[in-house]
Amino acid sequence: MKNIEKAKRDELTYTLTSSEREIEDNGAVTVYGIGISDNVEEHDEEDISDDGTAVTELFHQMVDGQVYPEHLQDIVEDFVSEYTVPVKDAD
Repeated sequence: MKNIEKAKRDELTYTLTSSEREIEDNGAVTVYGIGISDNVEEHDEEDISDDGTAVTELFHQMVDGQVYPEHLQDIVEDFVSEYTVPVKDAD
C-alpha cells in the first residue's frame, strides 16, 4: 500500500492510499483507500474504488468535515452504494 496524500486536523490524521489488486478478467488494477486515525483508534478502508478522482474527492470531504475514525466505514458504505450504478434488467 502506498500513501498518496496525508492531512492533519487537530488530533485527526487522514491518509489517502493506493494499492494494486489482481482482478479476475482485468489483471492488475490500482485501487484507492482512506485511513483515519486519532490518538485512540485507527480505521482503514483499503479497496474503496478504482476511481482515484472520486476517492480523492471523498478524502477531501472527510478532511474538511473532520470525520472521526469510527464513522469511516459507514461513510464509505454510503459512498459505494451511491457510486455503484444498479444494473437494469433486460426485460
